[in-house]
Amino acid sequence: PRFRLRSADPGKDLEYEAVFEVLGKIELAPLDQVEIARPVAEITEDDVDRMLENLRRQRGQWREVGRPAQKDDRLLIDFVGRIDGEGFQGNRGERVPLQIGGGQFIPGFEDGLIGAVTDETRTIDVRFPDDYHVRSVAGKQAQFEIKVHGVAELVPAEVDEAFIKSFDVADGTLEAMRVELRRTMQEEMDEAIRERVRRQALDALYRENRIDLPRSQVESEMDSLAAQARETLRRQGVPESEISIERGMFEEQARRRVALGLLVMEIAKKEKLTAAPERVRQRVEAIAAGYENPEEVHRWYYSDRSRLANVEQLVIEDSVVDWVLAQARVSDAPTDFATLLKERRGRG
Repeated sequence: PRFRLRSADPGKDLEYEAVFEVLGKIELAPLDQVEIARPVAEITEDDVDRMLENLRRQRGQWREVGRPAQKDDRLLIDFVGRIDGEGFQGNRGERVPLQIGGGQFIPGFEDGLIGAVTDETRTIDVRFPDDYHVRSVAGKQAQFEIKVHGVAELVPAEVDEAFIKSFDVADGTLEAMRVELRRTMQEEMDEAIRERVRRQALDALYRENRIDLPRSQVESEMDSLAAQARETLRRQGVPESEISIERGMFEEQARRRVALGLLVMEIAKKEKLTAAPERVRQRVEAIAAGYENPEEVHRWYYSDRSRLANVEQLVIEDSVVDWVLAQARVSDAPTDFATLLKERRGRG
């Protein structure tokens, strides 16, 4: 509420006005014409082969090479950057590891080192993206002088008994490892399918139900999102003076969050959807399974009512998504494991 003092004279009644927003009645729109595509895919032997190769590369070793650098190689570099001949915040580094194609540096920087050899000094011109998080250099053309100290290629790990057992495959056989890989891949794919269907259901709910939103809630959500973005940049080492975050950047995202929160609450109330203890427990166990000590995570949630309330809200939201799917037209959409995995990790 916003308060305005009307009278505060000594010996007299205190008078004030309180102005607050009232949520209007929500009339849910029909969803019977909404179309939702549910991905359908199978894990093939080629998918398992690619996953095994990825694991080999993750456990691989870097080996110095005498040839020119190519994509996926790792370089050890010194660099000095200038804009209009002048230095800027974070413009230099010494003996910095860089993998070509790894996406660690701004567009054009890594590609500019393809063909470089050890002890070469190279000058490249690149442009900082317009939305770069350091506002003083965003959208500006820069020139970098780069000294290459070494070029190395990745040698994937051998698939031997020690390698296999390091993934908790007790008998150390390749056959058993492939079985375990297929199982975990299936779990990840099932979760990716649920996420895509869930996203479509919530998008449809938001799109079909345009409701008047309490401005105070939207502004509060905008403030929260802006604060989260600032904190993320601070943790990444960006100086406070260089952080350019305007709360207005998050208005559409905030409106969506507030609207979906109100719609989920309305549907849950209308359909009498609750967070059944068993479903809450299953959700906590699913979250905990991704950690090294699941039992500790389980205790962490159940030791604090507010933490558990967050999980309960997710369970209710799951029930609302199921309700939306029951109203909508759901059809199968053939796809493949690699596409689903790329989409999920790209969002993560």
